[in-house]
Parts: sequence; C-alpha cells; structure tokens
Amino acid sequence: MHAARRGVMRWVALWTCALCLPLSAVHATEPLNVFAAASLRDALDEVANRFEISHGIEVRRIYLGSATAARQIALGAPADVYISAHEAWMDFLQERALIDADSRVTLLGNRLVLIAPSDDASAEALWRDPEALKQRLEDGPLAMGHPRSVPAGQYGAAALRHLGLWEIVKAHVVTTEDVRAALALVTRGEARLGLVYQSDAVAAGFRVRVVGQLPTEAHPIIRYPAARVTRSEHGAAQDFIDFLQADAQITVFTRWGFTEPLE
Repeated sequence: MHAARRGVMRWVALWTCALCLPLSAVHATEPLNVFAAASLRDALDEVANRFEISHGIEVRRIYLGSATAARQIALGAPADVYISAHEAWMDFLQERALIDADSRVTLLGNRLVLIAPSDDASAEALWRDPEALKQRLEDGPLAMGHPRSVPAGQYGAAALRHLGLWEIVKAHVVTTEDVRAALALVTRGEARLGLVYQSDAVAAGFRVRVVGQLPTEAHPIIRYPAARVTRSEHGAAQDFIDFLQADAQITVFTRWGFTEPLE
C-alpha cells in the first residue's frame, strides 16, 4: 500500500515539474519538423543526424519540391523550419508572415550541371554544340524540374534561354515535380540527359556522368535560404538553423556538392 502510494506521489511530482517547465523546453522534446528542398536530401540527412546526436532531439525531414513545401506550409502543415532551393518561395512565405524574417539566413549555393547516364561517354559538353544536342535528344528526352515551379527547372530554363538552346530542347523536355525525380529518370536510363544541381550529381555517384557545367552567369544566382516557421513553438527550431551555419556543417554540405552562397 505504501509502495503504491509512493508511486502515485512520484508521478504527481513529475507531472508538476513538467508543468513548471517553460513551454519551449516541453516542445523541444518533440520531433523537429524540417521541410526542405529535395536536392538537400543526402547532405541534410548527414547534418541532421549530427544534430540529433548533439542535441538529443529527433529531426523529422520532409523532402519536397520547394514550391510544394511552401504551399503546404501556407496551408498549415506542421513545419518548424523551412529550407528552400529558391529565394522566391521563401519570399512567398515571408510576404504572408508565415516565416520569422529575423531568423532567415542564406545558407548555401549550388551549380547547375548537365548529366547523362554513366555509360554515355559521348555526351561531353553538349550544351556548347546545339546541333549535337538536338541529335542527342532525338533518341530520348531531357529531364528537368518544371520551369514554372521547381527551382532547378526555373534556373535551367533561364540558362537554356540565355544560351539560345531553349527552342531546340523544349519539345524534348520531360518535366518533374522536383529535381531528384529528374535525376532518377537519368539514372534509370529513361532520359538521355538531365539538368540537375551539382549536388544531385554528387549524390548519384557512379550512376551518372557530368557532361557540362552551365555558366553561372546564364541563370539567377542559386541560393538556399532557411528560416523558422512563424507558428512553430519548438524550442530547438532556431538552434537547428544556427547549427546548419556552423563551419563543420558547411564542410558537410560542400562535400556533397553544394557551394557557399554567392553574392
């Protein structure tokens, strides 16, 4: 009887202590929901695992196209942190007061590359040879993110127009809902070429061959902004954003093919 009473009293004491904790401390024990651009998958998985070990908090990663993630947050998805592959989608949320503008940082940069299946040794720098590019696409499509909504597709279409190649390729383009889907079409041999980020090519490893890097002046500067979602009450949201910016984590991102943000 006394043992049972002591057990009840201990439970009451613990519950009372929990009620006395700051709200942020209680929320910090819950998983941190990070909505992130699909191109970040491999690098962010590694960095998030480091954060989980050092902070003891689970990081739940939801990888989507930047536009899809932003729209879901606007519709009330339970995100704590948002990382976009395009400033426009972060602006979309900021204009609606859905991200904390004071927490917003420019985290990373990237480069745009043309890829082919790894066994295709004849596709080097096709973007420099319009006639060769046209002939290549007669045998199969060019995979890329949708130019109206997917950042890699927006950057890619801008670059192709700048280089005078859009009219040549547009009839042979297969668009996807995010850049990783375009990468997958190339790795499976369902597309002869793909327009993806340098980081995607690094993640694919031996499964693809980089056949050309598009000049950075041909498209808007690629920047990855990160910010805390305004309605988030998770005490670790800002900690995670700060953690992402540490030199040790930037080293991880650059190893995966990202760059430091360009001005």
